[in-house]
Amino acid sequence: MALYNVSDVSGTIAVDGASVALTTTVPGQNGSLTFSGTVGKKISLTTSQISMSGCYYLAVVNPDNSNLYGPAIQCGSAFLEPMTLPATGTYTIRLLHYYGATGGVTFNLYNVPPDASSAISIGGSSVTLTTTAPGQNGSLTFSGTAGQKVSLTTSQISMSGCYYLAVVNPDNSNLYGPAIQCGSAFLEPMTLPATGSFTIRLLHYYGATGSVTFNLYDVSSDASSAISIGGSSVTLTTLPGQNGRLTFSGTAGQVVSLTTSQISMSGCYYLAVVNPDNSNLYGPALQCGGAFLEPMTLPATGTYTVRLLHYYGATGSVTFNLYNVPPDASSAISIGGSSVTLTTAVPGQNGSLTFSGTAGQKISLTTSQSSMSGCYYLAVVNPDNSNLYGPALQCGGASIGPLTLPTTGSYTIRLLHYGSGTGSLTFTLTSSS
Repeated sequence: MALYNVSDVSGTIAVDGASVALTTTVPGQNGSLTFSGTVGKKISLTTSQISMSGCYYLAVVNPDNSNLYGPAIQCGSAFLEPMTLPATGTYTIRLLHYYGATGGVTFNLYNVPPDASSAISIGGSSVTLTTTAPGQNGSLTFSGTAGQKVSLTTSQISMSGCYYLAVVNPDNSNLYGPAIQCGSAFLEPMTLPATGSFTIRLLHYYGATGSVTFNLYDVSSDASSAISIGGSSVTLTTLPGQNGRLTFSGTAGQVVSLTTSQISMSGCYYLAVVNPDNSNLYGPALQCGGAFLEPMTLPATGTYTVRLLHYYGATGSVTFNLYNVPPDASSAISIGGSSVTLTTAVPGQNGSLTFSGTAGQKISLTTSQSSMSGCYYLAVVNPDNSNLYGPALQCGGASIGPLTLPTTGSYTIRLLHYGSGTGSLTFTLTSSS
């Protein structure tokens, strides 16, 4: 059993002055710091460098001995939200023991200035807000028109922690948030409900301070153009949150394929192909880099739409090519006869070679002189359409066999596309003993 002499430790602290430490050494000992304050001033308080052996209580006491804050229990570092001083006079910060905990706590007392504020314009230059005191907020105002669609990004973040973002309508209702952000943020496109002055609010999270750069974009309309089947490539360029569309005319039964290339997007994107009745022929499907859409048979005659849909805040350019996929490049080949070359000219096009074979006959197949722009699949198909070989992926020349033919009849060698690869391939079919 131990018996202690208990007397409070005390000191003074100044608003925006140096940090001050209080250390309690005896269980049950309290501490206090006094400071001078002026009515209407807004202050915040942080504690750090905690060496307490347990939790502690904090309170802020007005000049008339009523409580402005607390007492409230703290376990570790603390941030006291901005408090508006109700009177001019001497205030007291009280460090109150919790059970027998002892140790040190360092205090910082801040003057919280008005919001860091500025104006920003839709489609205009970026604007940076900087908060310098824990508890300080920021705001940006902009003019908007009812029905206008905008997106917002934050970047170049030097905040010492997370922050909240909100977008406030002219009537002070929230169009977005508040929602917590930790690092860069992208706010999905928002349709402005009224004409007037809107406010972007940068709201503090605990005691974090620092800078955030904002960009506000007009994404009211898609980046759009037309593309034709078998025609020239077309490039779409989008802003954060903006989508893109390409329209083309198609005929029922027509087979088309689509590639994207020369990608300068800052991230991924979605692709979709929409039928004339607004149903989806393809996707939407996420793409990261160049894409190849497998051959699609158009179900109706009419106007189709290729949709480039944003993924988070990615921006940049995508180049599209739309192809008419013709029937298979085809020919005949004979066992022991001359080599035959097949050429596919359009992404998604396949090729085929037919030959006559006899039950029990053994054959070997080689491919060479490959000018394919990528890999390809090879298959050998029996007269009953079952597979004698493959399909198997090949990259460059291939050597297959010997294969024993199961029946007498007409066989097919199938050259099947892999991705968007096209080019020429020479086949040689020989008899094997």
